[in-house]
Amino acid sequence: MTTLNDALVEAVQKHLVPQFALQADYKPWWWPKAPGCSGADWGLADTQLSEYASVSKGARKRSTGYEGFVGSVAATRGTAWLLSIRPSAGTFARSVGPLYTAMMNCANGYDGNVVPELHVTDLVKFRGPTAATSWTVGLTAAMLRTSLECLYDEYLATSPPIILLVDWAGAALHDNGSPLCKTGALRTECRSDPRAAHLDTMLSMIVQTGRPVPFWGQGNQPQFIPAFENALQGYRRSRSRW
Repeated sequence: MTTLNDALVEAVQKHLVPQFALQADYKPWWWPKAPGCSGADWGLADTQLSEYASVSKGARKRSTGYEGFVGSVAATRGTAWLLSIRPSAGTFARSVGPLYTAMMNCANGYDGNVVPELHVTDLVKFRGPTAATSWTVGLTAAMLRTSLECLYDEYLATSPPIILLVDWAGAALHDNGSPLCKTGALRTECRSDPRAAHLDTMLSMIVQTGRPVPFWGQGNQPQFIPAFENALQGYRRSRSRW
């Protein structure tokens, strides 16, 4: 059984759980560990029933599945990251299925006994549109700041040696006009505030060191799998599927 990372759970509880009461339309979301069938798999307490009802919408109720998948709450220190742009309103199974297939293909000489240990997370922590032209819909500066503060705590908890940067997330950090680009108001404000300068520093590091990969969604496997394999070259940390 996969064990939760207490520091990652603390990040979720500190930054994201309070947002359920504050957000009416764009609720927070993060990736559970396998199999994603109970609140505990999201790092939620037994009493956090409404929060679990929100994050588990669309999740297929199962007792097994996606073994070795650590999501956003169970990676150990030294685990590689897969950083995407924003969680959609789609189902967990639809999102994780194509990714898990790629993880199996990349594992242990393709025999499928293990999958790479991979901390899967998003720049933005609130469900909504994910396309390059619409990922900012419904977001406020406060929501983006909360997202970055959570991401920073995830970084401290895992110290990733490799960050796989999904193309849309890379564009959000690069493109002029994006609220997360270097010259945007949010990051400029962070740099001017000693209490928040570390958030801009983290994003600059991700831009400089991130290894680009395309999105892994349905129909994009032929492009994603080889890029995924290439970007993870030299990475040996894995989790058993059995």
